[in-house]
Formats: sequence, C-alpha cells, structure tokens
Amino acid sequence: NIKGSVKSDFWGGRTGFFADVGIVTTNAKINYIQNLTFDHPIVDGTGSTYTGTLAGSVGYSRIENCHVVGGKVENCANEGGLIGWVNVQDSKNLKTTVLSRCSFDGEVIGTGNAAGLVCRIYQGNTSSGNVLIQDCSVSGSVHTNSFAAGIFSSTGYMKQLTVDNCYVTADMIGSRKAFKVGGLVTGVTYSGSMAIGQVTISDSVAAMSA
Repeated sequence: NIKGSVKSDFWGGRTGFFADVGIVTTNAKINYIQNLTFDHPIVDGTGSTYTGTLAGSVGYSRIENCHVVGGKVENCANEGGLIGWVNVQDSKNLKTTVLSRCSFDGEVIGTGNAAGLVCRIYQGNTSSGNVLIQDCSVSGSVHTNSFAAGIFSSTGYMKQLTVDNCYVTADMIGSRKAFKVGGLVTGVTYSGSMAIGQVTISDSVAAMSA
C-alpha cells in the first residue's frame, strides 16, 4: 500500500503521486499501471491545472486494479479522485486507454470541475483515440463550483468513450455557482468543434443518498 501526501509547488502543472504518466503523441507506447492501493492519501493541487491521486494527467495507458481508500483531493480547478486528465491523441491507430477494476473512496473538493474517478477526458479531435472505463466504483463525496460527476465531469475531442459496469454511491455536492452536477457523468460535448464521436454507458448505476 502507498501512504502519504502530495502538495503542488508548481503553478499550472499536474499534481498526483505521479505528475504525468505517458506522453501525448501519435506514436506513443502503452503504459501499464496495475495493482496499486493508496491508503488515506492527501493530494493538494493548489496552483495546478490538473490533479488526481494516481496522476495529474495520463497518456495512452492501461490502468487496472488501482484503488484509493480514504483519500482526499483538494484545491484544484480540475480534480479527479484517481486521475485529473486523460489525454491521448492518436488519429492513425485509434488506440484505446483503459481504466479497469479501479475505485475511489474519499473526498474530492474542487474549486472548479471535479469527479470521483477522472475529471476531464479530452483526446485532441473527433478522429482521435478511445477510452474504456469498466468495472469501476466511486464512494464518498464530490464537491464542486462548476461541473461534478461520479465517473467523469467533462469530455470532448475524441472518437469513442465507453463506461461499462460502473457504480457510484458518492454524494455530489454543488455550490450555488455549480453549472452541472450528475451522478455518473456530465459535461459531454455532442456538437461543434469539441464534439465527441460516441458515448456508450451500459450496466452502470448512480445511487447517492438523498
């Protein structure tokens, strides 16, 4: 198990136990991240652009069996309980980034967009790569002044996003300034220059307390 805390000291960067995982390029090799458990971590993203417990940003990757227990992520405009930003651009090979059998339990307290699992998923353009999120769960609470959701809070600029067999029990708490608050997802762009090609959500449930 991984214990400890991370605090940003760089304005405009990424913050997490890994700041960045992978690079954004059409020829990127896949990154494998597996079998990690973060035990009551505290991640303070003050000044950062993207913040998550595992990583501030992730390139083309396969992330499996990674869990956050009793975590706290705070003080950033784009926060995810596990990952701040998933960003993979590959218009030639349509590679797929996978998050499988991962979970977050704890608090996400954002100053802007916030999500229990991944804050933002942006790929580059509508002919770019794909993202699959499967068998994941979120519990605890997500606080926001903008967009908030259990699985992801903002997405666009990509070919296909699939969410399958995911479960959210975390409470979504929006301030009076909050724009959109959703149990599973929010902030999906279907039209214009930032449109996403296709979103599929199957066998997934959000069951928050009243």
